[in-house]
Amino acid sequence: MMYGAGAGGVINIITRRANEPLEIEAAIEAGRHDTRQGSVRVAGKGERLHYAVDLAQHDSAGFNSRESDTDGERDGYYNQSASARLNFVASDALNLEAQLRHQDAETEFDSCYSGFLTSNDCLDLFTQQSVRLAAQYRQGQTDQEFAASRQEIDRDSLSEGVSSFAVNGRIDELNYLGHTTLAAGEFSWGAEFEQQGYRGSASALALDSIGVFGEWRGEFAGALFYTVGVRRDQLENEDHSTWRATLGYPMSLPDGGEFKLRGSVGTGFRAPSPFEVAYNLAEGVAPLGPERSRGIEVGAEYRRAQGLRAELVLFQQRVTDTIVYDYSLGTSGWGAYGQDDGESESSGAELSLAGALGAQLEWNFSGTWLDATDSSGEQRLLVPQRVFNLGLAHDLLDGRLTLGGNWQRVEDRISPPSNWGAASERLDDYSKLDLNARYRWSEALLLSLRGENVLNTDYREVAGYNTTGAALYAGFEVRL
Repeated sequence: MMYGAGAGGVINIITRRANEPLEIEAAIEAGRHDTRQGSVRVAGKGERLHYAVDLAQHDSAGFNSRESDTDGERDGYYNQSASARLNFVASDALNLEAQLRHQDAETEFDSCYSGFLTSNDCLDLFTQQSVRLAAQYRQGQTDQEFAASRQEIDRDSLSEGVSSFAVNGRIDELNYLGHTTLAAGEFSWGAEFEQQGYRGSASALALDSIGVFGEWRGEFAGALFYTVGVRRDQLENEDHSTWRATLGYPMSLPDGGEFKLRGSVGTGFRAPSPFEVAYNLAEGVAPLGPERSRGIEVGAEYRRAQGLRAELVLFQQRVTDTIVYDYSLGTSGWGAYGQDDGESESSGAELSLAGALGAQLEWNFSGTWLDATDSSGEQRLLVPQRVFNLGLAHDLLDGRLTLGGNWQRVEDRISPPSNWGAASERLDDYSKLDLNARYRWSEALLLSLRGENVLNTDYREVAGYNTTGAALYAGFEVRL
């Protein structure tokens, strides 16, 4: 289990594998703004072969995205994706896997440039293709994986139908990961080679990096659990070492519950992307170095056998040499990328509670109190300092019908200016309510109804941009 600020942003997605030779799932939903989305999944399991094919499409006429667009025309969105996964069990020790994915998306937006004039006839085109091949080998208590992958992205921004900014990005990776269980603990190790490439209309660049890492997981007397990990990365122009350590102390309570104290501390870095490096080369600006970060976190968890769960986390993260876009740099007058000389900081607390009131009603609450400042001590833009969520789910009709809702409160935010040269703008606090209902008609059919912002709250997430009002969506899911 990863804990701490260094784990922020890590999302582990596990695709459910089929249990039958042929399984078919389909879902359709439609609602406000002429929104329609649908998906189909075909999967199966044989004696040695597992497969899955997924198709999905989402399109919406959207709503007017910018307050400055007085014409009221809608800005739509279209997304279509397809993926396939094939897994072959060659033997008890060897497993082979292949994955493919393709995605196309179109996003309409306002306020782009046609020459030196602004236009609201703007379109962003996005295409992503990825492939991954992997082999997993198990021998005794040791697991190993070898993988090779490529991801390629093409992007083009059009203003009044004419391309204004077209780029291509590519990431090639070779990965090795090992894990073994020993009498004293567990050890994981690995290495990766990565090449990131960027190609634009006027420049192209490729950056290579090599990383090696290892982590030890152990315990003291079956009561205190710890991990210690280190990583070394070799970049084009310099090397970096990062580390991470965690500590956990779980205790069983007389009421059948569990109480756990935990903590973590670590360092990290982010290297500049090929686009950032190439852009600065074209602008005649000094090369960029990596961002560096360090973080610490302490937390307490309580779980009661009857279902009550509580967690409190205190954290602090500091980042130095933050890469920022600076309009005063470069030779074109449009700016370039620079690095902040100071240190930005994010510190605060997160509280989460969950439980049940009887056998049919479940509830959850989460709250975040954050103090996020930049290197000058000013509040960071677009980072809310307080966010609260309260959710309820009530089962009826022997569990066939579930009614749910989520209330969200967002407070204390500052947005970049909506107009060039203006000052940053403090946004109003807001609350919004979402509701949903799901009815299990049969084992094969599930009906759904959901409402977003049902109280039609007028709020803004970014100055100068509109948000959708109340919206209703209905759909169904079929599983065969």
